[in-house]
Amino acid sequence: MDGPPNTPIKSLSPLRRMKNALKRKDPFADRDYLSPLDAPQLNLPRFETQLEMHKANGLFDPLTPDRRVVSNPDIAADDGVNGTSPQPQNVENNGPEWTSAVGHANTGKSGRVIHNLQEDIARLKRDLSLYRSRAEEAQHTNETLKEQILNIGERLRNSEQSNETNLASIARKDRKIEDLRLEVQNEKARRVRAEAETSKVNQLMSEEQDEFHRKCAELQESTNYYSAQYEALSKASLRERSDMQKKLKGVRDEISALREQAEKKEKEQERLDALANHQSQEVEAETKRIKDIFDAYEAYKTARDNEFQELLQKARNNQATVDAAVASMKEAENKMKWTMNVKKNIEWSE
Repeated sequence: MDGPPNTPIKSLSPLRRMKNALKRKDPFADRDYLSPLDAPQLNLPRFETQLEMHKANGLFDPLTPDRRVVSNPDIAADDGVNGTSPQPQNVENNGPEWTSAVGHANTGKSGRVIHNLQEDIARLKRDLSLYRSRAEEAQHTNETLKEQILNIGERLRNSEQSNETNLASIARKDRKIEDLRLEVQNEKARRVRAEAETSKVNQLMSEEQDEFHRKCAELQESTNYYSAQYEALSKASLRERSDMQKKLKGVRDEISALREQAEKKEKEQERLDALANHQSQEVEAETKRIKDIFDAYEAYKTARDNEFQELLQKARNNQATVDAAVASMKEAENKMKWTMNVKKNIEWSE
């Protein structure tokens, strides 16, 4: 059963007030109670994994005809020295293998040149086979990484759905706590017999406050760590893309561990609140002591809101840094594609 809509704010528990602030549409309240799951997320662009190396000169296209006809053996030898790789798959050797002795006897210097060209062609064939093997291995590695990225995205979506379910469960428990609080108001006459229990409850509340401060410190350290990760990503290049994926996976695992710790702390908080409500059914402390406790909670809530506001501002700054890094990576990719297109379309650029 839902509580009355006009319930005074001071009559609600600190946990209930925090949950109500999360449900409000006020953007300032949403920023005050921002959870670690709502921190800025990094969305990297999708890069094409299809290898395009050596496509400019047609080394990996068996159907590409030879676009160069070597009419002068001396010129062909000079091209090999300058780094231009011929296409051995289109070279036909109809005659017997050239020997240096016969070449020397018949043609002189031209025979030696042809012999050297045949050795270069054999070497280039071996290099071409090696390059093809490397390209196939790199293609297989890229396909494996793509599948891993898809699996990580699916796990992240499942975690988000689980988080929404947990928030709905917390809302139901908050309504139950509100109903129990209404019953506590009918037990004020029994407050005299529970003064000793009130002291114990105050001690538990103090310990819980200390625990919450420790949790805030841990969240601050986690924020600093993620900020360092974002700065590292902003300086990474396209060649380090696989390493960045591994780092992002490690960060997601740490976030999952922190979320599990936070859920355990919330369950412990709910258990303590249930214990306080059960004890409050027996007695109610003096009106002044209850008012002082709520005032202390209000002051504590204000300090906590300020700390979360600072964390939110730092997270926004980190998001701006990450956006700049992604734009820089995209620009570098466009430049590389432009360079490869120039090599592919302009023959003399090779």
